[in-house]
Amino acid sequence: MAGDGFDIDTDQLKSAAPTFHRESAALEQATAKLRHTLDGLGEPWGGDEQGKKFEHAYAPHRTQIEKAAAALTKGLSSITKAMNDMAANHDEADQSAKSGFKDGGS
Repeated sequence: MAGDGFDIDTDQLKSAAPTFHRESAALEQATAKLRHTLDGLGEPWGGDEQGKKFEHAYAPHRTQIEKAAAALTKGLSSITKAMNDMAANHDEADQSAKSGFKDGGS
């Protein structure tokens, strides 16, 4: 009956999880750098009519980008935790099943 179910390679889950953590941290750093750089530029578009039109279009998009990057960072971080939890849960279930067979066979 081998092949009728599916296998979970918990070692692969455990080894892949840190990648999501690293990418989450890298995105968080990139977002902070972008925010710092944009803040450092101030408002170079000026206060005239064209500048105000630009700011009116620019400001909401900047906010949306920053919120989206924060959500992506949080999502990547949660994948790390989920992969580690999944691996631990499968390992625990396997150990429980093995001990159940040992106890039942005595």
